Amino acid sequence: MQNESKASKNLLHSDAMQQIMAFGALIVLLIGFSIASPYFRTFDNFVGILLATTVIGVLALGATFVIINGGIDLSVGTVMTLSAVMTGVFITNLGLPIPVGIIGGLLTGTLAGFTTGNMISRMKIPPFIATLGMLYIAKGLSLVISDLRPIYFNDTPMFRELAMGSVLGNIIPGLRVPNAVLILFAAAIFAHVILTRTILGRYTFALGSNEEATRLSGVNVAVWKTAVFTLAGFFSGLGGVLIAARLNSAQPALGAGYELDAIAVSMGPGSYTGLRLGVSTAKGLCYALDIPMISISTLKSLALQVSLKADEFVIPLLDARRMEVYSAVFNDNYEQLEETKAEIIDANSFSRFLEKGKVFFLGDGAEKCIPIVKHANAEFLIGNFPSSNEMAVLADYKYNKAEFEDVAYFEPFYLKDFVAGKPKKLL
Repeated sequence: MQNESKASKNLLHSDAMQQIMAFGALIVLLIGFSIASPYFRTFDNFVGILLATTVIGVLALGATFVIINGGIDLSVGTVMTLSAVMTGVFITNLGLPIPVGIIGGLLTGTLAGFTTGNMISRMKIPPFIATLGMLYIAKGLSLVISDLRPIYFNDTPMFRELAMGSVLGNIIPGLRVPNAVLILFAAAIFAHVILTRTILGRYTFALGSNEEATRLSGVNVAVWKTAVFTLAGFFSGLGGVLIAARLNSAQPALGAGYELDAIAVSMGPGSYTGLRLGVSTAKGLCYALDIPMISISTLKSLALQVSLKADEFVIPLLDARRMEVYSAVFNDNYEQLEETKAEIIDANSFSRFLEKGKVFFLGDGAEKCIPIVKHANAEFLIGNFPSSNEMAVLADYKYNKAEFEDVAYFEPFYLKDFVAGKPKKLL
């Protein structure tokens, strides 16, 4: 219990530090750019930055619900494009009133989300596959319906005012903030209220935390999971309406690149079958979306879960078989000191580092070491597993340095050669 308590404190400290550092980095950037250029801190520049992020911000709100729910949505960009195209069809091609066209665009995104949600919750199709399918369905429909040509709103100048006009500027002269920015703020408040004040928000967190426990509690998982993806589709529809209004046109090829910039995959070591399936899925998605692939060391992502002081070490351990583990050693700068290896645990394991300072052991292989590795400097953190939080940090670093894998020839780090077992009974 004491070790688990210490592990929780370490994790809490780590999460808090990450949030503080992220906010601190933003403040440093603002101060730095403000000093570098007097034009950066002008009102018009800040409004321009906010305007540039409105569409991505709205899409991110929908993705937030999906991610909290424990899923992923690859179709947000193309569903946004389809919603923009349908808005153009209703307003320009069919000559319907602007409000009707806007509602049509919102309903298009909502219907796409509803369809995706049903594929996932009722047809039991994995979110990756279902949303990838919807990505291409929406992309194809956008191109076919628009006949490969942009749809312009030149005959309805009031539509552009939805995004580029300023209701606030008309009320308060000199405070000309585009309506698109106000809509983003309103959508963020709306999303916050749903997440924190409604049953949908509570069930979104519950499903993401433990779907099976939620189902056993009597919750209709299929209905609420569908509702989450439907809401995400609504936000994609809103993004489509906003980008159509901002550009004064519906561009059928616009949505590419709004889903993912790259895919990060755990490179191992680990289960041969699990690594093969995971990497194969990642490769297929990278080929389909034409995006790079980033490989992340499983052990290093585990090591980042521990906040280290000077002269401390962290040794992540992955369970192999019997008393064997996959291990690596990292110092307080998270530099790997020993190559990843498979070793059988005994009383002398890791003694060289235990004599130098405190050593944290974590991962699913740590528990088997407790009765064997007995040293005053050894601290075991039980219940820690590889997490996307640490993978995201490493993936972002590699992405910024363009450290990508060759999708055609990349293989996981199996560490040990695969050996097929001989069947006990020959047929």
